[in-house]
Amino acid sequence: MKQIHELTATEIVEAIRVGHLTAVEVARVLVDRIARLEPALKAWAVFRPEQVLAEADRVDRAIAQGSHRGTLLGVPVGVKDIFNTQDYPTQMGSAIWRDYQPGNDARVVFNLRYEGGVVFGKTQTSEFAVHEPTETRNPRNFEHSPGTSSSGSAAAVACGMVPVALGSQTGGSTIRPASYCGVFGFKPSFGLVPRTGVLKTTDTLDTVGWFARSIADIELVFETLRVRGANYPFVERNVIRHPFSPMTRLGFYKGPHWAAATPDAREAIQKVLERLAVRGFDVESIDIPDAEDIYNEHEVIYCKALSYYFKGERRNDRSLISGVLDDMLERGSHITPEAYHQAVWKQAEQTQHMEDTLDVNAIVCLSAAGEAPLGLRTPDLADTCKIWTYLGMPSLSIPVMTGANGLPIGLQIVGRKYSDYAVLDIASRIWDVIDACCKVADPDVSGVFSDACAT
Repeated sequence: MKQIHELTATEIVEAIRVGHLTAVEVARVLVDRIARLEPALKAWAVFRPEQVLAEADRVDRAIAQGSHRGTLLGVPVGVKDIFNTQDYPTQMGSAIWRDYQPGNDARVVFNLRYEGGVVFGKTQTSEFAVHEPTETRNPRNFEHSPGTSSSGSAAAVACGMVPVALGSQTGGSTIRPASYCGVFGFKPSFGLVPRTGVLKTTDTLDTVGWFARSIADIELVFETLRVRGANYPFVERNVIRHPFSPMTRLGFYKGPHWAAATPDAREAIQKVLERLAVRGFDVESIDIPDAEDIYNEHEVIYCKALSYYFKGERRNDRSLISGVLDDMLERGSHITPEAYHQAVWKQAEQTQHMEDTLDVNAIVCLSAAGEAPLGLRTPDLADTCKIWTYLGMPSLSIPVMTGANGLPIGLQIVGRKYSDYAVLDIASRIWDVIDACCKVADPDVSGVFSDACAT
C-alpha cells in the first residue's frame, strides 16, 4: 500500500472521488511532510499551512454539497513563484519584488483551482526565472544541484511534498530540473497553455511547464490547462490524439554538444535505445542542420527581451540584481532592434522548416548532459533543451536512466509542434518497455537518501 505522500495526482483524485480520502486528509499529511523536510530542502518561497488546510476544506465542502466535480479534486499543487496568485505574494525570485501582491490568479492557477486543485504555496525560482541558482537542494542528494530555474517545483514533486507543480521553460528550466531530480517534466507546444498573469521574460520562448511523478498526471494537468474550444479553431483541428501506429520511428539526436555530455550519460542512453530497438521501435540517428545557429539566435532573443522587460529594475535597483542577470541585460542592451527582429524571423523560419522536414514520430535525446552536478552553483553542461524551446516543440523528460553516482538522468522525448498527445503516448510505451519507476525521494535531515529508481 502506498502512503499518501507517494500517491500520484490521478490516484488522489480517484481516492477522493470514491470517498476513501478527503482533501483535508491529503493536505494534512503533505503539510506535515513539508514541515519536516523544508528546513533542509528549501523548496518553498511561501508556504502557509493554515491557508492550505482552509483551501482543502473548501474543496471538501463543495464535494459534500455536490457542487464540485472537477478534474483535480483535492490535488495538492505547487506553483512556481512567477505565477500570479491572489492570496500569496509573487516575488519572482527577486529582492526587488519582495512581498509583491498582484491581487489576481494567473489563468493557469485559476484553472487549477476551478478544477479543485489545492494551491500549497509558491515554490522557489531563480531570479526572474533566469539562471541564478536558488537555495533549493536536490532531494536525491543535497550536495547536488536541483537545476534552474524551476528548482523548487521539481524538488517538491521529487520528495513527495506535492504530486504536481507548475514550472516554466525559456531555455531548459523544466526539462533539466526534471532530469536532475528524477521526475517527469513536460514542456508543451508553445502557445497551448496561456501565459496570462505569468512573468514575461520573452515573447517567443516562454512556455508554461509542469512536473509530476507519472505520465498520467502530466496528461491530467495538460487536459486541465491547455486552451480548447471554438475560440481556438487551429488547436481544435490539430491538437488531437491520432490512432497509434504499432511501428514507431524514433530519431536519436545527439546534438552539437554531444561530446560535452558525461560518458555515463552517453552510455546510458545508448543502452536504452538498444532495448527499444529490441522491443519493436525503429531507432535511427538524425541530424538538425544549423543547430548551432539556433543557440546563437536563442541567445539574441533571450538577452534582448530581458534587457527590454527589466530595464526599469536595472536602472533603479541594479544593486539588487545578480551578476548573472546583469551580464545578460548588459549584452542585451547592445543588441539592436533590427538584430532582434531578424532573430525572431529566423526562429519562425526554422520552426516551419522543422515542421516540413521532420520524418520520424518523435525525437529522443538526453534531457540533460549528465547527472545533477555537484554543488548548487556549478554551471550546467550544454544540452539540447534550447533547441526544442526555440522551435516550440513539445518535450517530455522521463526518469529512466541513472548515472555513475546513482543519480537520475532523464530521457527526453520531443515531438512535432502540436503533437503533444503523440509525445505522451510514445512516452507511455517507452516507460512500459523500460519498466522503470518514479520513486519518491525520502531524504531525512541528516542526509540519508533513497535511490533514484531508474534503470
